[in-house]
Amino acid sequence: PVDLYTDASAESLNVVKLMNFSILSVLMLPFGNLIVPGLIYFSNKTNEHMRNIGKRILGFQFLSTAVFCYITVLLFLIVDRGHGAVPLPVISSYLIYSSVSMLIVFKTHWHLDKEQSAPSFFPTFI
Repeated sequence: PVDLYTDASAESLNVVKLMNFSILSVLMLPFGNLIVPGLIYFSNKTNEHMRNIGKRILGFQFLSTAVFCYITVLLFLIVDRGHGAVPLPVISSYLIYSSVSMLIVFKTHWHLDKEQSAPSFFPTFI
């Protein structure tokens, strides 16, 4: 016999995993880590896992993006503006942010497979 609740639960968890991996769109699209997961979140808002886990993932992305933007603006203002070009520290901060985002996405995926919940460092403010 097939347990429909488990199948529905597994499918809703897969939608959260898709949202988690969509954060990697930041590698190709500025603010893609907010736009693409936000679209997935708001189109699946009735999903039980999305309400519990997805909003914490999205909240973490809002917080991390705000901190990244703040640091980038500070770096741009503090460091020599590169004589019309983007300063190397700004590019370096984006590469570091993207690398950390990738690590967090993979850690979150591993945590979702093992615990079926969001990691504890994700805030709950959305």
